[in-house]
Amino acid sequence: MKHNLRKKGHRQINSFREFGFSLVEVLAVVAVAGALAAVAIPNLSNAIERQIAKQGEETLFALLGAQKRYRLEHTGYASSLSSLDISFPQASSKFKVPTLTNVANNLAQIERQNGIYKLSIAENGVVTCGVLTSPANACDVLGY
Repeated sequence: MKHNLRKKGHRQINSFREFGFSLVEVLAVVAVAGALAAVAIPNLSNAIERQIAKQGEETLFALLGAQKRYRLEHTGYASSLSSLDISFPQASSKFKVPTLTNVANNLAQIERQNGIYKLSIAENGVVTCGVLTSPANACDVLGY
């Protein structure tokens, strides 16, 4: 025998699911979203920093080319940026002004504005990274 739960003047509510999500379901979604964010945000930050480092590399390669052109016309490498046939901004939000070191294994270098690392370029075009402050693995994250 079936019971009719609808009676005159009363309304039947079959379950809470008709009106929304349970607390457990909401917490499960928040936990999954938090786990995804915990993985995605550091990877995104590292990708952005790698792209910034590539901009520094481009500057160093431009300096290397200018230094090689200067050396063809003179007896050695230039000792100041103003001697080169290219110009650079005084500083950017990403890097400090590049410096020339005039040593074959370190012709020029550029330091990250936040002071975490510096990039150097050798005469043969090899770019190296040096960590200046923590995190100690900054160059590893950048792929150097």
